[in-house]
Amino acid sequence: MKQFYIIAFICLLAMLGCSNGQDNSDKSLLKENTGNFPYIFESEEVQMAICLHGDTIAYQKVKKLYRDYNIEREVFFYSFVMANRYHYLPAYYDVYVCLWQAFNGGKHAMLWDMTRFDPKSREMVLHYLKMGAKRGNKDALRVLIRYYTASVEYGKETRTLHPRQFVNESSEKNSTEEL
Repeated sequence: MKQFYIIAFICLLAMLGCSNGQDNSDKSLLKENTGNFPYIFESEEVQMAICLHGDTIAYQKVKKLYRDYNIEREVFFYSFVMANRYHYLPAYYDVYVCLWQAFNGGKHAMLWDMTRFDPKSREMVLHYLKMGAKRGNKDALRVLIRYYTASVEYGKETRTLHPRQFVNESSEKNSTEEL
């Protein structure tokens, strides 16, 4: 009788083990970590694919995984690399979203609300939004339009510009700074 229970227990474990292996294969990229960060990448292949080769498919998978675990702001490093090194269009907006989430601290606010940014950080996120909008990212353009056309609800004077004006203004400023 004991043999029957042992065999049944082993079969049960085997069935549970097989069903767990059929989960989403993308989740195998992440594993638990007991440090400060809840997850780390198991595979350096994914990191290298993004950082050294600009692999957009790997980038989108990583972004989706972090979004599924509700820690999307952790993808900042990859967004930063993809925007600066490979000029990947969605990454410009992703840099902004990651920083916005970090500065927002879980408080409810509109995505265009930049009141929690310090002046230097605001300048940086505006740079990424403008670069994304200049290259055609509609999400970045929407945030910029809403930010620049915001009324005096926050007690700060805002200027109203046509979207193409502030995108062009940004590129002219950057070209003079590079000289």
